[in-house]
Amino acid sequence: MQVIPPMGPRPSHASQEQSLPPALTSAFRWSLEYDLCVCHSDNDGSEAERLVSYLEDTVRGLRCFLPMRDCPLGSPIPTELCRAVQNSHCWVFLMTSYFLQSEWCIYQMHQALSEAPMSNRIIPTVLHLPYSSCPKELRFYYIIDLSQKASGNRGYELVYKAVLHYLEGGVEKVNSSTTSTAAISDTEKDFSSLKETDANVLYNSTIGQQKSPQSRN
Repeated sequence: MQVIPPMGPRPSHASQEQSLPPALTSAFRWSLEYDLCVCHSDNDGSEAERLVSYLEDTVRGLRCFLPMRDCPLGSPIPTELCRAVQNSHCWVFLMTSYFLQSEWCIYQMHQALSEAPMSNRIIPTVLHLPYSSCPKELRFYYIIDLSQKASGNRGYELVYKAVLHYLEGGVEKVNSSTTSTAAISDTEKDFSSLKETDANVLYNSTIGQQKSPQSRN
């Protein structure tokens, strides 16, 4: 796999925190190393670079894994691809005729599908490829067409919105889970307090019954 120098400095977490959407400054987002893993063939490297450049722009600030840029030189390709899949919130497949012929692309696609089947973490795209040629495993997904250059960067923007939508959903789930846990904790405290109150009432009642004969004397 060809390795090229980075396209530029990665977006700074601290410098962008105030301008990015809340989902991109959340603990959930930073729980994984990458927001998006870009799977593409070597022949589609230029298109992958343009997509990543758009997504990593300071306005959007995503963290992308681009194999030809981020795979350490000399490291085992399967290991790095698996690591990228496991350390990314979402995965985009840049599907072309070359993608379909690449064993590494199909391998990485199956890794993502096994990691999160039927999930909105998977973002299929096509470039000059009819939908009928897409892998059967992906035909029930919403597929973004990057071929329509007349519409500008609309396809790139849809990819960005798909990633952001997933991250926002993840934040909501975390917040909901935290709220539920807090509610359960409060209920347990109330129940514990109630048990202590009942115990005190029973104790006082018992003591009163024990003292009542003496009081009559």
